Amino acid sequence: MNSIKLVKADVQSDNTAEDFSEKKKKKNKRKNKKKRKRKKKRKKIEIKIEMKTEIIIDEIKKKKKKKRKKKKSAAIRENSIELLNIKDVEIEYLHHKNASLQEKLNHIQYLLKMTVEFIKDD
Repeated sequence: MNSIKLVKADVQSDNTAEDFSEKKKKKNKRKNKKKRKRKKKRKKIEIKIEMKTEIIIDEIKKKKKKKRKKKKSAAIRENSIELLNIKDVEIEYLHHKNASLQEKLNHIQYLLKMTVEFIKDD
């Protein structure tokens, strides 16, 4: 039923199939541009996280080189603190990833809602 309405609208406004395909191409260009931006943003975030972990690991190595052996309890405490620092960076990354997945889920739910409404209209 909706397809008939579309055809009537196209006939009235003198649109051709070429105009429609051009509109679709422009829309796809915008989509692809957004995808590229999202990819770049994700890569930047991943690089930042990798850099932070590398910095933390380098600091750990420097501390170990500078300091002589201490009692085991102190060494264990230092290692656990260093591991916690690394875990904090990983948690930050997972929070970001969770947020992006949540956005995708919301978008999919919206699309499902729109399809249900479209089916009901028919």
